Amino acid sequence: MTVSSRIAAGTVRRTLVTAGGLSLTSYAVNFVLQFALPRVLLSRWSDGGYAIYVAIVGYTGYLSVADAGVQNYLSQRLVALKETKRDGEYAALAHGGLRALVSLAAFGVGGIAVWWAVFGSLVVRGLARRAGLAEGAVFLAVVGQLVANGVALAWSGWSVGVEQATARYARSQFFGLLRSGLGTGTVLVAALAGAGTVRSILAGVVATFVVDGYRFLSARRWVPRTADRVPAKDVIVGARGGLVLMVAMATQGSLLPAIAASIAPLAVGAAVPGRTVSNATRVLASSVQNVIWTPLAARLAAEERGDQAFSFWRRNAPLLSLVQFLGLPVLTLVAPFVVPRWLPTKSHELLGLLPIYCVEQALFAAAVPAQMLLLATGRFGRAGSAFLAASLISVGLSVVTMPRLGALGFAVSTLAGTALGHVPVVTALEWRYWRGRGQEPFRIIAPRLGIAAVAALSGPLMLWSAPGATAFLAVLLLVFGAHVRRQRRG
Repeated sequence: MTVSSRIAAGTVRRTLVTAGGLSLTSYAVNFVLQFALPRVLLSRWSDGGYAIYVAIVGYTGYLSVADAGVQNYLSQRLVALKETKRDGEYAALAHGGLRALVSLAAFGVGGIAVWWAVFGSLVVRGLARRAGLAEGAVFLAVVGQLVANGVALAWSGWSVGVEQATARYARSQFFGLLRSGLGTGTVLVAALAGAGTVRSILAGVVATFVVDGYRFLSARRWVPRTADRVPAKDVIVGARGGLVLMVAMATQGSLLPAIAASIAPLAVGAAVPGRTVSNATRVLASSVQNVIWTPLAARLAAEERGDQAFSFWRRNAPLLSLVQFLGLPVLTLVAPFVVPRWLPTKSHELLGLLPIYCVEQALFAAAVPAQMLLLATGRFGRAGSAFLAASLISVGLSVVTMPRLGALGFAVSTLAGTALGHVPVVTALEWRYWRGRGQEPFRIIAPRLGIAAVAALSGPLMLWSAPGATAFLAVLLLVFGAHVRRQRRG
């Protein structure tokens, strides 16, 4: 039975229950760890030590750009080859993809190492001075984290492609959970045991290396040996559109916090935890999207007629938005209760950021289906253009606003990136895709844009009453839920 026929028979539900459950668990564990990090590290290492940790993880995390979109390209292409039973081409592409990722990882590690040697010393010197650490020790932590990220890019990146292509979605989520939990958990345990910044980071490096190595060795069993191998150059060229996506996502996820730590180290203790609280609203939606985009790719690829593909999308796209909207009460109801008990010394500043993040997450929900459509149809470069627009806006405004406004400047910058960059770009691209297939997407896009605009009012309502904002969202979600139900029945 092919991937698409399994989906048609109800595999989507089973995938969401098994792999989706693991993905949700993974995101939940990650957020628990991300909430624990500032609480533990700020108390053990102070603002300076915490800023060093954020900077090292952020700058070395930019190595993910070296992936050049190959992992997503492999996942999407290998799924398509498996779907059409072209096993020889599948094996050839998988072997070529491994060579490409190893080459890109080596190039990325070397490039970032040169950057650190030439320019990074200025950043390290300032941060090390504030934390009272030796520059040599900080550079050792940079090297260790950089090598670990390179191994993850090559080995785990390739393993993800193979796991997705062979429908081992639960396994893929399990190893993602294991790696993040073990790596970050080791840093936390080491810090609690009295280890300093450098030793804690290196302990986490060793833990992630073990997971990546085992995952890669076991994934190799699912790729048949073959003399035919797609040249690494051809794989990289085929994935070229994904490079924009990787640059944008690495800028948002790694470079933006690192820049914040560099230009305003005393403000990052509230800025990054505030961002963690905001991202908690995406846990459920991200866990679903992380699992479902490759099955969606198989289903949309199997629908040759535009009207059939559009009918499938019309039934399912609103549900993706609804899942994201369900996270908003985390900001309006749960966060005001949790934050004062989580970081008492930063709680006043963090609570002041919640209305801004409510608006951002409401607007982001409107873009979720469009984002998933672009990934499922292999339009990684176009999806990257949206993320890149948001990233450039956020980074530029952060550099300007954070020295004066601190964490507030960081929050406003990320909101501006979402509202002015990400949402309008992906929505326009979804519109163009369906119009290109002869369909009218207005009745899909307009309702969720409208509900997002109304849901954004929960931010100003937070200034008046958090329970009032929650009640407002509850009514709104009931209305949108009824719309989703009608669409799925239609």
